[in-house]
Amino acid sequence: MKAMSVGMVFALIFTVIVIFFVLLFGSGIINNIFCFGNNAQMKKSLEDIQDIVENRIYPKSQGSSETYKLNVPGDIKFCFINPSNPEDNLAGDWVPERIYQNLIKEHGYNVWIYMCGGQKGYTIKHLFISPDKNFCAKSGDTLYIENQGPHVSIEKMG
Repeated sequence: MKAMSVGMVFALIFTVIVIFFVLLFGSGIINNIFCFGNNAQMKKSLEDIQDIVENRIYPKSQGSSETYKLNVPGDIKFCFINPSNPEDNLAGDWVPERIYQNLIKEHGYNVWIYMCGGQKGYTIKHLFISPDKNFCAKSGDTLYIENQGPHVSIEKMG
């Protein structure tokens, strides 16, 4: 049996070290690439809901309604909340940390999204959620959006 040369041993060690550093520092970049795609789908759904509320339901007469099936990656969650009272809901799917409750109140966010890489608040004009009806929805949930006269309401069906 022939022994490995010293050069070959150093080449193998060097290769293992390079692979280790690529995995260590490259995983964040790979994760960002996946997050970019997931967050792009989230943004598209947010824009769809905003368009339905502001342009297709609010300008119509009271009682006008539409449904929307949320189609986002599984780790993304949309929460619809009352910005003046973003308290936990009875279902237990909306349990914000105190710091985020204050941020929601301060900025008047009525949508809070848990997404790849963090969480963020948004405001959709004319959308009102009763304080006792704060809720979260995930991929596959159907939302019922209705003109209530002075505002538009949204709730999860089923």
